[in-house]
This record gives sequence, C-alpha cells and structure tokens, in this order.
Amino acid sequence: TARVAADIARYADYDFRDYEDYFVQLGGTVDVASRSVFSYGGDWMQLHEERNIRSAEQGIEPTVFTLLGGYLGYDHTFNRFSIGLLYNFRQMDYDDNINLEGEIIDNQDRDRTDQAFDVRLGYQFKSDKQAFMTIGWNDTEYDQELDRNQYNRNSSGWNASAGIDFAISGVLSGDVYVTYREREYDDPQLQDVDGWGLGAGLHWMPTTLTSVHANVSTSIEDTTQASSSGYFRTMYSLRADHELLRDLQIMAQISYYVNDYQLLPTALEGAREEDTMWTGDIGATYFFNRSVWLSASYKYSNFSTNVPNDDFTANTAWLVLGLER
Repeated sequence: TARVAADIARYADYDFRDYEDYFVQLGGTVDVASRSVFSYGGDWMQLHEERNIRSAEQGIEPTVFTLLGGYLGYDHTFNRFSIGLLYNFRQMDYDDNINLEGEIIDNQDRDRTDQAFDVRLGYQFKSDKQAFMTIGWNDTEYDQELDRNQYNRNSSGWNASAGIDFAISGVLSGDVYVTYREREYDDPQLQDVDGWGLGAGLHWMPTTLTSVHANVSTSIEDTTQASSSGYFRTMYSLRADHELLRDLQIMAQISYYVNDYQLLPTALEGAREEDTMWTGDIGATYFFNRSVWLSASYKYSNFSTNVPNDDFTANTAWLVLGLER
C-alpha cells in the first residue's frame, strides 16, 4: 500500500502558528511460507512541533523537522507458539528557529538516528487468548557529539513487557501488559532514565455503529534541557466513534499525559520536573464519497508544569476538507 498526504493548517488569528505537514508512506506484507509473514514499510514526513513540546527550546513559529523511517518484520506461528521479529529505523532532522528576542535557535544538536529491535514470543493458551512477552533493544546516536549544553546525548537501552492479547466474541479485543524500560547515556554526567508502567490497547464495539478505543502507553523520550537527561512519558487516551448516518460520523476523545523528567544533580531550583496535559475533542465528519470529506471539530487543551508562568490553555476549532485517493 502507498499513501501520499498533506495536512495544511491556517489560523484565523496568530498566523505565525500556521503549518504544513507532508507524508509519503509505503508498506505491505508478503507470505513467505506457511504461517510465516514478512512485513515492511517506509515513510518520509515533514512535521511540526506543537506548543506543548518542552523537551527543547521553542521559537515563535512551530519548529519544523523531517523524519525518514522504516521497518522490517517477520512473524511465524508454530501451532500454539509464535515468534515475531521487528526492526525499526528513524532519522530526524530539525530546522532552526527564532526565539522571542529575535535570536536564532540552533537545533542541529537535535538531529539524530534511532534504531530499535524487538523480539516477541507468544503462546495461544485458548482460542481467543494469547500470553506474550516482548524484549527490545534501542540505540540513539546524535549527529553532533555534544549538544548546546556540552552533553553527549547518545544513549542505548532496553525494555521488556509481558501480558495477554485477547478477543471476546467480536465485541471486546485488545491487549494489556506490564512493562519496564531503561536507558543509559554515554555521557557520565547524564543519569539513567528507567521505570515501570502499564500498557493497554482496547477496542470495544457496543453496537455495530459504535466503537470505543482505549490506550495506555509508556516511553522514554529525549531532551536537550540543561537540567535533565531525559524523561519518562505515560499517555492515556479514550475515543468513541459513532456512525450517526450512512455518510455522517461523530467522535469524542479525551487524552492525558505526564512527562516525568530525570533531573541532574546540578539542576537549579525551579527546573522543569513534570509536565502534564489534558485534551478533549469533539467533532463530526461528513463523507461526500470515498475520496472527499468535510469535518468540523473543537479541541480543548490544558498544559501545566512546575515551571512558573509556563502553563497555558488553548481552545481550537477546526474546519477540514479532506481529499484522498
């Protein structure tokens, strides 16, 4: 499959927040043998950072970056047992920006390459339930040896998860698991980031016209903040979609995340320690046909942090014309 898309936004006020995102994606699967599947994919994207990103200094306009990535996967089933292998590659290149004082923000120290390899083992102990365990390794290498604060941000880490994948009579399906993540940095001045978390991806269809999705995930993220080596992120989301008419769908979503920064011993009082954000969305989409649709939505965002005078609340209304081939 192939996908080419664009997301172009123009604000009625504050046009300096306008952005243009572009996507080129390719992916597919190949049956290589009985019960064996090879999967592949690649993408190129030009994206922007939203106002809530605090892992690096932000400018007046959204920070633009390009992402080049891809993956290779292999899955094989042995009766009740299964094994899956997955390799991910991601390369990011950030544009410079300008701050409120008119000074250039040099983002070249954020350019990096991420690689990850995961092994998943599964055991089908019932026809609709599978126990699984996943272990993964990851590596991050920056283009520049030292960042703006003279730290070497290169790092490597690992993660392990164990849980259950299930499907109940076509109404409720998904997975739940417990996970542990750890990352070590090449620079001895940077402290390791690690932590336990819960994960879930649930899909519930109370009726044939209504679907509900719930997700919980954790990750360790990079930063160029002088006071921190990185941060542990936990995200929660709940979304409901309903087909009101054959060509009219409505949706509602609520999400919440916590960024817990690993502070360095040298961090000053008042350094960024925790960010949280609530968002709520409602919207409707009208489909003229399979290729053209019009959607209207409203989004409420509330960002809070321990850093003084850095909280904000945003109310955003969107009118989107979608074209797809």
